[in-house]
Amino acid sequence: STGRYVWDTVFFIGSISAAFFQGVMLGALVQGLKASNRLYSGGPFDWLTPFAIMCGIAVIIGYALLGSTWLIIKTEHKLQVWARKVSGWLLMALILAMIVVTIFMYFSDIKALEGWFSFPGILYLAPMPIIVVLLFYFMRKDLSSEREYRPFLLTVALFLMGYIGVCFAIFPYIVPYQMTIYEAAAADTSLSFMLIGAGIMLPIILSYTAFAYYTFKGKSNHEPMY
Repeated sequence: STGRYVWDTVFFIGSISAAFFQGVMLGALVQGLKASNRLYSGGPFDWLTPFAIMCGIAVIIGYALLGSTWLIIKTEHKLQVWARKVSGWLLMALILAMIVVTIFMYFSDIKALEGWFSFPGILYLAPMPIIVVLLFYFMRKDLSSEREYRPFLLTVALFLMGYIGVCFAIFPYIVPYQMTIYEAAAADTSLSFMLIGAGIMLPIILSYTAFAYYTFKGKSNHEPMY
């Protein structure tokens, strides 16, 4: 129906936009923000750089890979075969995107590279390229097999490798490369109050999330409802 087509289109555009701008914000953060006297001093579009845009595209591809590998777990027969095929394409696209992002970082003179290639950071990060290559290898192998859960878990591991790289690049800054986490930390009393709130709310959030996954357990099929 027309209404369903409109809502599907709006949902698609909204999802793509959210993923893209998450990547753009991450790219802008890694590239660094202009600040003086603890205030942003850059222009309104300083965040819109080729590197940030490429990060946005890479995040779209990464999220799409998460979705397609999740479909492998939740579906069967023809739809699962389609999800495996799409996951293979997205995996190749993600490899290409990661290479392009790395090239952009090198030619954009981003300070994050100093954290990666300076001592002792380079010692901690040295095994990561090997780990990433192994993750890609097993991912490619699993997509042509009958494994269902491991492709999704390997994709999560790829994201984890990316997060570790970002943390090493910008630590200890919270506003790269202007303000450290120690300079931006709130007072001890405020942090203690937040800890109590997190201690109460976190188990509640984990509980209803687990209940939602339990409710929708199993595979989806051609039936319109669970």
